[in-house]
Amino acid sequence: MKNSRKVLYAASTFGHLASFHKPYLSWLAEQGVTVHAAAGGKQVELPGVSRYIPVSFEKSMFSPRNFAAVLQLRRLIREEQYDMISVHTSLAAFFTRLAVMLCGRKRPVVMNTAHGYLFDRDTPGLKRELLLAAERMTAPVTDWLLTMNRQDERIARQYHLGRRIVQTDGMGIDLERFKPPTAEERAAFDGATRAGTQAVADLRTAQTVLRDALADARAELERIRGETTGKTDIDLMQRWLDGCQAEFDKL
Repeated sequence: MKNSRKVLYAASTFGHLASFHKPYLSWLAEQGVTVHAAAGGKQVELPGVSRYIPVSFEKSMFSPRNFAAVLQLRRLIREEQYDMISVHTSLAAFFTRLAVMLCGRKRPVVMNTAHGYLFDRDTPGLKRELLLAAERMTAPVTDWLLTMNRQDERIARQYHLGRRIVQTDGMGIDLERFKPPTAEERAAFDGATRAGTQAVADLRTAQTVLRDALADARAELERIRGETTGKTDIDLMQRWLDGCQAEFDKL
C-alpha cells in the first residue's frame, strides 16, 4: 500500500476490535496506512489507530439510532475518502455498508469479515430471512467477503453475498504463545489423562465399597441392639457411624 492510503475499521464495539484485530491494525500502521476506527461501546486504545469515531449502534435492527449512524458514517466516508473499509460484526457491517451504498459510485473498497452468520438452518424462519435479506441487499458493495468456516462459505456462495469470497483459517493465533505440543508433551498429556481417569474410577469403586460397608455396619448394629440391654456402647458406636456417614457424604 502507498503511504497515502487510509483505512476505516468498523464494528459494533471497540471491544471487538481490541479482542480480535490488534495485530492487523498494528501492521497496517507499520506500512504507513492511516487507520481510523468506528464503533460503539466504551472506547479503548487500539494500536495504530489515529482517530476514533463513536457510533451509537443498537442491537435492534430497526432502532432509529442505527439509521442515524448510517447518515453519520456516510458523512465520515465522504469527508475522509477512505481507500478501504473493513467491516465486522453483523449489525455494524450491515449499516456501514448501507452508508457506503448511499455514497454513490465514488466509494471505497469494502471488505466484510463474516464472524459467523446468524441465518443457518437452526435460526427461526423470520429472523433468518430478515438477516439474509440484509446481506443480499448490501452484497453489491461487498467487494471482498472473508468467511471463517465452511458453512458460512457455502451460504455466501449460494446467495452471492460478495463479489469475491475467500475462505480463511480464522482470525489466527500467536504461534509464539501457542505452539503445537511435541511428541513427548503429547505422550505425557495422554499418560496423565489415563492416570487421572483411572484415579476417578478407583475413587468411585472405593466409594461404593465404603457405602456398602457402612450399610452393613448399621444393619449389624441394629441386630446387636435387639439382642442386648446395654445401650452405652451401642450409642457410642451409633454416633461413630453417624460421623463416618457425614464424612462420606462430603466426598
